Amino acid sequence: MFALGEIDTSDPGRGGELVFHKYGGQHFLSEIHSTHSATKVRLTMSKTEKKARKRADEASLRVNNNVLIALN
Repeated sequence: MFALGEIDTSDPGRGGELVFHKYGGQHFLSEIHSTHSATKVRLTMSKTEKKARKRADEASLRVNNNVLIALN
């Protein structure tokens, strides 16, 4: 898999986290927060995630429940 991301230095956050978007039972990696720097990487939305989001919207499901996984 190949994904493009952009570095965001405007809000360093807490660090050491992976942030996923959740649509129904599917999870998509959205952000990577590093504990070793004040930057975070935001990943662009894939075609598969866009389709899952559209299906969730059409089904009136909750969209963009962020799921955080802390890294130690």
